[in-house]
Amino acid sequence: MKRTIIIIIISLSTLVSCSSNIKETNIPISEDVKLESTSAQKETLEKEKSQTKLVFKYTANNEQEKLLQDLIVAQVNQNKTKLTSIYYPSEVTKSEIDMYMNPNEKAAVEKDILKMWNLREDQWRNQIMAKGPSGESYNENTLYYPYQERLKTVNYNEIKVIAVDTFKQLTKEADMVSQFPSGNYTFFYVLIKPDNTSSWQVFDEYFDFTQNITNFLKKHPK
Repeated sequence: MKRTIIIIIISLSTLVSCSSNIKETNIPISEDVKLESTSAQKETLEKEKSQTKLVFKYTANNEQEKLLQDLIVAQVNQNKTKLTSIYYPSEVTKSEIDMYMNPNEKAAVEKDILKMWNLREDQWRNQIMAKGPSGESYNENTLYYPYQERLKTVNYNEIKVIAVDTFKQLTKEADMVSQFPSGNYTFFYVLIKPDNTSSWQVFDEYFDFTQNITNFLKKHPK
C-alpha cells in the first residue's frame, strides 16, 4: 500500500513538472516586446558608453566650492532641474543650461577636477594691458572677467569668482575634430548672493582661452 502511494506521488510530481515546462515554453512573446527589449538594451549600452567619468581630486572646502561641485555633477548628468536651481535666472544662464543639455561636442570620456581657489577682486576686475609685436594693445590678464557689463544688470550683496582647474579626456575621434581637445583648462565661475538672506548662485562663467590654444598646438604640432 505504501509503495502504491509513493508511486502515485512521484507520478503526480512528474506530471506537474511536465505541465509546468510545457506552460513555460508555450508562452507567446510578442515581436514588439522583443524589439523594445533589444532597443532598451542598446540605449542603455550607448548611454553607458557616452557617460563621462567624473573624478574629484580636490575636496570642496566651503559653501561656494560645494555649490560648484554640485553644478559640475549636474552638468555631466545633464540634470536640468538641478542646473536651474544653481544658476541665477537670466538669459545668459538659460543659454548655459541649454548648452549643457544639448552639448555640441561629444561627451568627454573623463573629467577630473584638480583644484579650486578664490580669486582676489583685482585679479578678475583689472585688465593688464600690453602691446603686441605689431603695436596692437591686448589684455594679458588671463584671469580677467570679460563680461563685467552683465553685473550692471543685477543687484547683488556679495560676489566671488572661483577658479576651477580641470583636466578632460576625449575619445580619439572627438579629439581630432574638437575645438577644445583633451587637456587642462581653468574655468572661472562668478557667484553672487542677491541679498543677505539668499543662497549663493552661479551668475556667469568663462575660461582661459590661452589654454585652448596651447592644448590645440599640443594635439596638432607642425
